[in-house]
Amino acid sequence: MLAWSKLAIDEFQFFDDSQRAKYGFGGFHIVPLTADNRGAWKENFTLLAHRLITTHTLGKVYPPLMTDLMALQLLYSRQTRPSYFAPVYGLISAFTSEVKVTSYVGGAQVPNPADLLLVGDTISAADLVETMTQEYTVVPIMPLHGTSFGILLAPPPVQYADFKEAQKDII
Repeated sequence: MLAWSKLAIDEFQFFDDSQRAKYGFGGFHIVPLTADNRGAWKENFTLLAHRLITTHTLGKVYPPLMTDLMALQLLYSRQTRPSYFAPVYGLISAFTSEVKVTSYVGGAQVPNPADLLLVGDTISAADLVETMTQEYTVVPIMPLHGTSFGILLAPPPVQYADFKEAQKDII
């Protein structure tokens, strides 16, 4: 919960005043998660949950944020078959052969599955080994911007003739 609260504060501060209402952060309190601030954080967590199930003035659901993904991560990591949301990043590399032909390779940078188990918490080595031997699902999520996410359409590595083609498949 502490890691989630810190992420929520960071995301709140990422947006300027005009964007905060647009993303459902109106009324958010910037206070540390302590026993003295339970009331403020009850309101914050209610606000974060409420923005996922209601629409804003334009009738649209608020865009997803990293805070939302972390909440899903906390929820799905405690299931019989846990799911881990893995932030992945697209990488496009160019290289030129000896005969001066340029090729592009598109790939994904994916975190080690053991790193996904941390979710802002500490985990003992024994618990890590036990968890990694059970069945689990990894859901790759590519953050494109503060409020948009993508998926990979092509399995890496793939060679492309030009940069635009590689970019199209990675994003």
